[in-house]
Amino acid sequence: VGDLTLQAAGEIRFNGVSISSVSSELDTLNTLAQATVEVFVDASFSGTSDGSKASPYSSLKTALEAKLVDTATTKYIFRLSPGTYQGTVSITHTTATQSFAIKGSGSSNTFIEADDFADNVLFLRRFVEIEISDVCIRNGAYGFYPRDCSKVIVKNVHFTLLGSPGQSDRHDLTSTQAEQKNYWDFISITVS
Repeated sequence: VGDLTLQAAGEIRFNGVSISSVSSELDTLNTLAQATVEVFVDASFSGTSDGSKASPYSSLKTALEAKLVDTATTKYIFRLSPGTYQGTVSITHTTATQSFAIKGSGSSNTFIEADDFADNVLFLRRFVEIEISDVCIRNGAYGFYPRDCSKVIVKNVHFTLLGSPGQSDRHDLTSTQAEQKNYWDFISITVS
């Protein structure tokens, strides 16, 4: 229960407070909450890492796990220097409160790959928005497996050496794990 009044043309007040003023303040708070933080990652860096340009993380997996924590709301942009970033990433949040982007230096020189062909390269669940651009995702089961996300953007991403060529023995469980590994090792050597 409150007192809603029309003061002047276009000005609405609720209990003496201008609604447009409250709306403007909420927009400012929303903008501040959506502030974006850049995190730098360089596979060739050695030394103490904090994600700054001068001391980048050397592992994308480490950077993602350090910054994409459950219930966080900070939006991050992970900027990748050219290189190979190996490490299976699997992050599941309880609720979607965070957005982030992974921006590489080009799909011909920035590679993200799993530890093992049986692993998903990037499994990410319950994020508001995910953007991935200018990278090559390779050497895994699913390359990029987003689940329960409001928005996903993929730009200039090359997917290779993922899943299988569709042969039935790659799916019907007639090949042993060793046979599957030998097959993918051969494919990796042939394509490289």
